[in-house]
Amino acid sequence: LDMFWWELIAAISSDVSDGPKAHVTSVMLALLRHQPKARTIVNSAVLDLLLALITQQYNAEGGANNVQMKCNAISMIGLLCSEPHPSEVNARVCSALLERLRSPLSSTSNDNDADSEKARQSLVIMHEILDVLMDMYGGDDSHDEVF
Repeated sequence: LDMFWWELIAAISSDVSDGPKAHVTSVMLALLRHQPKARTIVNSAVLDLLLALITQQYNAEGGANNVQMKCNAISMIGLLCSEPHPSEVNARVCSALLERLRSPLSSTSNDNDADSEKARQSLVIMHEILDVLMDMYGGDDSHDEVF
């Protein structure tokens, strides 16, 4: 499991397009959901990588793959933060998620169809972020010091 996990990390760390990264992050998310041991493999460098995927600029060429990759990374963060973790991790995760919420996918075209697609994709990402935030902080005993 360890070797497979680190091969997946290498794949999303490379300069490949968003299409393969979307598929790799889907596999990573499935591993984290169904193999609890995988959650113990995640270190600070992987957390940094996931946060970078969430906050990176929107790539119009990647389109739906870019959105799927971001949603997978957001879901992984949510799963990982359901485990006990230090308040420093909370601060970093919350900052990244709120930064993404405040910066919707930018639109630079005059094409209304492209603009509406970007708006839809922005809503998908916002939905995933709000879902993760509610899972992380919605409980009565969850990280009261954050808010």
